[in-house]
Amino acid sequence: MAKTTKYYTLLVKHDGVWSIHFGDYDKQVVKEEQADVLDSNDKARTQIVMTDDTQASIETYVIEMNKKGF
Repeated sequence: MAKTTKYYTLLVKHDGVWSIHFGDYDKQVVKEEQADVLDSNDKARTQIVMTDDTQASIETYVIEMNKKGF
């Protein structure tokens, strides 16, 4: 079984659609980026999610969020 690595991604919602904004292995670094983004976005339009560190898993997560209308 392959070991998965935790990866944190900052998502930003524009026009009702979540998109990938920034990612890092260190959650604190992502929180700092979120604080910078909050100048132009309210906190409800940003979200930090945790997935493994493959691009496919991050994109799948975002696709599912958008399908569910979060």
